[in-house]
Amino acid sequence: PLHVRPNISVTTNSRENLNFGLYNGSVLKGIVFEDNGIGGGIANNGIQDGAEAGIPKVRLYAEDAGGGTIYDNASTAADGSFTLWMPASLVATPIQIREANLAGYLSTGGNAGTTAGNYDVVTDLMTFAFLAGQTYEGIEYADVREHSLSPDNASHTAPGTVVFYSHIFEATTAATVEFTLSGVATPVDPAYGIVLYQDLNCDGNLDSNDVAISSPLNVSAGDQVCLITKVQVPTNAPNGGQHVLTLSANVNFINAAPALNRLYSVTDVTTVGDGNSGLVLEKSSPTSSAAPGATITYAITYTNFGTEPIGVLVIQVV
Repeated sequence: PLHVRPNISVTTNSRENLNFGLYNGSVLKGIVFEDNGIGGGIANNGIQDGAEAGIPKVRLYAEDAGGGTIYDNASTAADGSFTLWMPASLVATPIQIREANLAGYLSTGGNAGTTAGNYDVVTDLMTFAFLAGQTYEGIEYADVREHSLSPDNASHTAPGTVVFYSHIFEATTAATVEFTLSGVATPVDPAYGIVLYQDLNCDGNLDSNDVAISSPLNVSAGDQVCLITKVQVPTNAPNGGQHVLTLSANVNFINAAPALNRLYSVTDVTTVGDGNSGLVLEKSSPTSSAAPGATITYAITYTNFGTEPIGVLVIQVV
């Protein structure tokens, strides 16, 4: 057919790769969004609702069935939208659209839109019977960011003492979280006492109103659960003995279908020293990672396990 674009001005200068809005082929349009339930949406349901925002810089591929041939690929724009162009030479054939999740993201669902196709959350593939000369719209991919549990800790202490370690669980979407503790001592005997508390004011200290955690907790996007693990070192713990405490968070993503579960864990390593152990320096931080440009604050703790006072102590940061 004849297409006309009026009012196009030209000069004596050469112009290349001009876009006149015409394409002899088919178009696939959709969005990748964060399915976290923000703004009144329903988290993890595979549908963009509430104020759930698009995710930029996600790569998508339009391929033949099986992925042997890539017809087009594109990254999502700032609002999460994407457009894939299919060649005019491609007629009726099975097509799949593949999403390559950004690092740290999980898929929770998808919508085939006007393709009338099917989405598989396990493979993250949208498959449908392609027809030439069509504009397919409403294709959706739903992702959520991984939750996080941090940091790993380590400490030296004397027999008969109590050690406290701080942790933070950061939720990125609605979930039920079950926290558990398990400890391994070397040598196996004597037994160490371990307890997990919720640090209600997140100050890193065990206060009188902080409660021991005995049941799962419900969280939403943006929630922080501050935790304190308590390790009671036995009075007869040998010099050089070690206790490794594992704090685990078993997470069930609410509303996800099929069910989506993840397990996160950190460790607290307690090493026992006696009066001959001398000076021990320890560095700790409430987080194990940070975004570019962010500031991380470290706490430096020094402990003298020796029987004699230390006359001169110089700490140098290089």
